[in-house]
Amino acid sequence: MDTPEEAHIVVKLCDVARDGRSTLITTGWARVVNRPMQILHVPLWATSYVVPAGHCLRVSVSCGDFPRIWPTRTNPRIRLATGGRTLSAVRLPVVPPADLPELKLPVPDPNVRRTPHDIEGTPRWEIIREPANGAVSITTGIHNAIHTPAGDGRFEIDRIGRASVTADRPDGAHVEGEATIRLKTSQGSHVTVQSRLRVTQDGQRYHASVTVDGQKIFERDWSSGLSDTVEGIGPEVVAAQVGEPVHDGGGGRVEIHER
Repeated sequence: MDTPEEAHIVVKLCDVARDGRSTLITTGWARVVNRPMQILHVPLWATSYVVPAGHCLRVSVSCGDFPRIWPTRTNPRIRLATGGRTLSAVRLPVVPPADLPELKLPVPDPNVRRTPHDIEGTPRWEIIREPANGAVSITTGIHNAIHTPAGDGRFEIDRIGRASVTADRPDGAHVEGEATIRLKTSQGSHVTVQSRLRVTQDGQRYHASVTVDGQKIFERDWSSGLSDTVEGIGPEVVAAQVGEPVHDGGGGRVEIHER
């Protein structure tokens, strides 16, 4: 790997169908530094998966798995040994077929309303790719409204988050989000809570405000410095020593020999 900095090594194991469709089975991460040659053991998260007959397994190796973890700040070249005594390998546990009858689960009745307080709910999911500059952004969110348990109020949330990165500037990866909560109480008051955030590899900024019946009763900004994690990634990613796996997922192991 031709980078003087620490870097992430991300391994993904995929199931590739005959028509070329790829399904992610599991993934794993490790942190490394540039050395002339090294052997990395990258544990994969434990899972259970049946590979259909005629499908292939594909292993991809990269330096990022954004937005799960921050990408490596540069785009280092990765060299993998594919032959000789330093052959890279994938080791996966295989479980023999169980001699059990097929389990048939009951089909839920679509006419049963399992969330009686719901008024409306619309999920959001969008992936935008810009070939001109190699930018990719993933947007997720939801708009949801429900009645309060007593039926005399309304709770509404409008939430959206966006993770963006470009191929030539992985150090500029960032996550932005906004959320608005509107509450109509049983006494007729209207409460609005608004928040927004921006998180990068170097810091994060937050803003929040609360308004009751048109009067703002709270407003504040927060910011903090260096941050190596994003939401959902625990401190073990930061604490991992160079060359150590980021986790011990128990789902197999990938050995990568670099040269």
